[in-house]
Amino acid sequence: MSNELKESDLYEPIKAFFIENGYSVNGEVKNIDMVVSKDNELIAIELKTTFNLKLILQAIDRQKMIDSVYVAIFKPKSINKRYKEIVHLIKRLELGLITVSILKSGTRVVVEQHPLEFNRKKNHMKKKAVIKEVTNRTGIMDNVGGTTKVKQVTSYREDSLAVATALKCFEEASPKEIKNITQIGKTGQILYKNYYGWFERVGQGSYKLSVKGHQGIETFKTISNYFKHKYEEERETDETQQNK
Repeated sequence: MSNELKESDLYEPIKAFFIENGYSVNGEVKNIDMVVSKDNELIAIELKTTFNLKLILQAIDRQKMIDSVYVAIFKPKSINKRYKEIVHLIKRLELGLITVSILKSGTRVVVEQHPLEFNRKKNHMKKKAVIKEVTNRTGIMDNVGGTTKVKQVTSYREDSLAVATALKCFEEASPKEIKNITQIGKTGQILYKNYYGWFERVGQGSYKLSVKGHQGIETFKTISNYFKHKYEEERETDETQQNK
């Protein structure tokens, strides 16, 4: 089964399981396959088709910043001695275990064990970075946890797309003009740093969209369309208020 299925195949059923239980789910957050949150509860989940040492090392690393860490694998067809030893090891490491079974009747997700409270020293800066990333994402597009070599949607990329979409309305514009549309405080910084190569500086304090910028808008059309409609609605609202 592990030869046919991929890590990313674990993501959707586990995502659906947690959403059904009232959680918010984000894929690929700061190199964590899945981050699940509800109220003040924050959970990290690492995905692997089968148990291996890399999975354990990743999960242990996540414990340095997040209290509740689970590993998730496809449940083997037969529960042998090795599987029981793995479950015992996961428990000893204070990790949780989630299994996914692919059945004829559908997919079944089971929380085999919850993580024990991890009271060792935490890296609070990394934890804050995870919370900030999850909080700042719009949720328009979700990354599929467990995927590689795929352009991930981060909050910074979303902000850059917001700026690019606004800039597309002009032949060229100043950071202040774009910021008035996006309402993003770091608009000027995004234009200046030009991390994705989407912007071209034209003269003093003026920018236009580059060829790469047009391509970026097309690549992430779902997100750019969201911002386009948002700006149009805000402009129509402003015009209506001015005409009253």
